[in-house]
Amino acid sequence: MQEFLHWRTDPLLMDPEPLAQNTWFTANELLELGRRDSYTTQGKQLLLYSIMIRKIDFLTGERILQSFPYILLDNEHITKIRKQSLALAEKIQHYFQNSNYIRSILDWQKKIINYLIDQQWLPFPLFRLVDDWLDYFTDKEFIQFQSARGENFQLPLYLSEKLAYLTGVIMGDGHIAEYFINIIDSSKEHIENLAQMLVMLFNSKTEFFEQSNANAWNVNILGKWLVRFFNFLTGQPINERKYPALREPLIFQSNDLLRRNFWAGLMDADGSYKNVIGFGTASKQLRSDFSHYLNDYNIKHRFYEYTVFWRYYF
Repeated sequence: MQEFLHWRTDPLLMDPEPLAQNTWFTANELLELGRRDSYTTQGKQLLLYSIMIRKIDFLTGERILQSFPYILLDNEHITKIRKQSLALAEKIQHYFQNSNYIRSILDWQKKIINYLIDQQWLPFPLFRLVDDWLDYFTDKEFIQFQSARGENFQLPLYLSEKLAYLTGVIMGDGHIAEYFINIIDSSKEHIENLAQMLVMLFNSKTEFFEQSNANAWNVNILGKWLVRFFNFLTGQPINERKYPALREPLIFQSNDLLRRNFWAGLMDADGSYKNVIGFGTASKQLRSDFSHYLNDYNIKHRFYEYTVFWRYYF
């Protein structure tokens, strides 16, 4: 009897059970558990399926498929998948059992064919069940996606210096909401540069605007999958106060160049370069992590605490 995958036991869905956001596994927890292979291949590619899809997604309502990212496919893969559509439909029918989306095998086959012919895409959980699906990621640096509303975006398959730098900036001057990431700074030029970097890496819609009441500039990059991506890299919570959770991301610590770029981004957000080089944060853990980083390079430093409106800063 042929064994089929099921979403509750899929080894690429990292959470042991359906969990709400800010309680699911992130890179920090997985690395502390020695589970790097849960989200990377032997070739150091990021396993985007593990990062983007969570077990809770299969219980979110009847419009499950519209809530997943859609992976854009080339003609070669469309032809290949079309030929195996019935066998694939059988796998999908089993995979989605006990979810909030139950259909017959023939209904699934019709859906597969319609997706391929009309849209040239598949919802990511359907593509994950295609034979040799990981071959699609070979020799690629980015993977192109769309939302069900036709919004384009891409995600990188490898960690990079620019990604590490942006992570530092977001942890310092950024807020992660459910459907967008916001970065705010007093320098228009800095925000414009960040907007260009975000578009280059993620090819997603951005909003650039002045916040006149705060004498500052903002850039928003839109998309819940980008939110999940940065939440996974950093553990920075979604739509919650961030400072109690902030720490140096473990995912960059094994590569000296990535680690330096992360701290460069955080210093550009929360650092000062006047009479002395300073770094300020409301996160005691992040302050401690920065001290360890400086010690690793034998850089002498001191730190102190102060309060503003009854809140401690370090």
